[in-house]
Amino acid sequence: MSSFVLGIKNLSFLVRIKSILKSGISRKTKILLFVYFIFLIFVVCIQFFVIKNYMHNIPLFILLIVTALLILYFLISSAVKSVKLAKATRSLEDARLYNKNLQVLHDSLRCFKHDIANTMQCIGGYIANDNMEGLKKYYRSVQNECNNINNLTALDPALINDSGLYSLLTSKYYLAEKDNIKFNVSICTSFDKLDIPSFVLNKILGILLDNALDASRNSREKEIYFEVKRSPKSSNVRKSSIILENSYSNKDVNLDRIREKGYTSKSKEAGSHGLGLWEVNKILSKSKNLDLYTSKNEKFFRQQLDIYDT
Repeated sequence: MSSFVLGIKNLSFLVRIKSILKSGISRKTKILLFVYFIFLIFVVCIQFFVIKNYMHNIPLFILLIVTALLILYFLISSAVKSVKLAKATRSLEDARLYNKNLQVLHDSLRCFKHDIANTMQCIGGYIANDNMEGLKKYYRSVQNECNNINNLTALDPALINDSGLYSLLTSKYYLAEKDNIKFNVSICTSFDKLDIPSFVLNKILGILLDNALDASRNSREKEIYFEVKRSPKSSNVRKSSIILENSYSNKDVNLDRIREKGYTSKSKEAGSHGLGLWEVNKILSKSKNLDLYTSKNEKFFRQQLDIYDT
């Protein structure tokens, strides 16, 4: 009886196929729905066959087949819905982050446009009074505001065309902004040209960005520079490079030991475990086209990830 009721429900669902296929959905979705409905019809036919011929004496193998088909049907249905929900959630999150960037960029441009006349008058005043020191200081302030606008422009999903990576970079950017860290971004190539799996790149960048944020947060300058560039076509070896520079306070960090398990330049009281760069080193050791170069000077700690074309 339950099979009969389920069959009736499925038939009522099939009546709505025509209206669904006429709605404004994509061709890929229509094909997926068509396959889904064909399988549904097959299951319904099996159910009616069982109802008509084996209502009172159903062989065990028929019962097992019908049960397995029903389970498979519900599994496929749940999987399709889960995939669509995950995609929709990712798209909404990307849209939310991009809209946030656009809103901040729009507000920054409005303020900059509103202040441009005052800015020019101030520059004219410094020049008229031959106050070069004051002009230099004022220029640096204006340049910082321009850099903020350029950074938001660089966070473009057309270049950062991976949802996970876009979410990672924008979240770290706003985290740096919250901690009053200047996060300068320069992206000169599309991320789809990087010959590296998305999961691997996200894991490496997540660790490197977290380290950069921690180090710059405790430094006096509080600066991070993030750059993505591509080697020129004339070069013998084609590669993409991701360069991350950050200000830091511990000038005694040991570059020879920094990738060792358990080594950390941070205090143990802060909960540091020194596994981040060790994890990165494990990834690099398994890859044939990745290299990470670490260096430092008096002002910046630098990590350069080279991704060679295979």
